[in-house]
Amino acid sequence: MCGMNGWFWIILLLFFRNGNYGGYGESPLVSDEFIKRDIFNTNQNVSTTSCQTQRDVLDTQKEILENRYNTSLGLANVQKDILLGNQNLQSQMAQCCCDLRTAIHAEGEATRGLIQANTIQDLRDRLSASQRETDTANLALQNNAQTNTILTTLGRYVTNPYVPYNYGCGCNCGCANF
Repeated sequence: MCGMNGWFWIILLLFFRNGNYGGYGESPLVSDEFIKRDIFNTNQNVSTTSCQTQRDVLDTQKEILENRYNTSLGLANVQKDILLGNQNLQSQMAQCCCDLRTAIHAEGEATRGLIQANTIQDLRDRLSASQRETDTANLALQNNAQTNTILTTLGRYVTNPYVPYNYGCGCNCGCANF
């Protein structure tokens, strides 16, 4: 309403405010018209300002909603990335644990095998030593038996050089009491 009509009223207002009424005094009709126009302009300004404020608020709310939406999308992507990362980490840990379990089992089997081999070798060594002792004892017994057999056979014909003459002869010299 700021066209030609608006300028007319402004000029008219200035004219009447300066006291230049043509000698008639202030007209109540003109004064009422000025008040109505001022009220109308104030209402227009308030309405325009109100509409602009509402548009600004709506634009701000729109930006806030867009920011929230973008933040929600970003968080959803971050959560998805974290979930995928956790799943990948769990998979790697499971593989690592499986590898570790397999390695520990293999080491345990190798250790048991080594202990078993060492035990078997120790038993073989003991058996071999025992066999040698048995063989040595048997050989000594056989040699002893053979020597006794030879000495018994020869004893009928040869005197023992280590036994004194008439040792155990039966004379009353007291030597038979040994």
